[in-house]
Amino acid sequence: MLIAQIALSSGKLCCTLQQGYVYDSLPEVPPQQIQAPPVWAVFRGVDVAGRQLAKSSYTLFVFVLPKGTEAQWLPPMDPALVMQAHGLAGIATVFGGRGEKCDNCVRRRKPITLRVNITQALLDLGLNR
Repeated sequence: MLIAQIALSSGKLCCTLQQGYVYDSLPEVPPQQIQAPPVWAVFRGVDVAGRQLAKSSYTLFVFVLPKGTEAQWLPPMDPALVMQAHGLAGIATVFGGRGEKCDNCVRRRKPITLRVNITQALLDLGLNR
């Protein structure tokens, strides 16, 4: 089957009228969503290959509290209640590896930066940065 060659340009491709097609309707432009920038709890330079972290994995639980209330706050002692604890903002995990037995864990791993987004927890408590 032989198709006639038509000279097309990008200007003709963008205009549907020139192509013989008209839309019934176009979707409406959605309203602008104004969002606050995220707030992060940042742990820089975590040395996962160092002596303290090399042989174990850890979970970091990040809590946020209103200023001046930290003296009255006590961390939950029951691990089963940590996820429901007041002020829990987020979690990060650190895989420590197998220590000196693992070449990749010790020699090749550089210190890392962990970030936990705490924006929603601050909003829930009516706090800002």
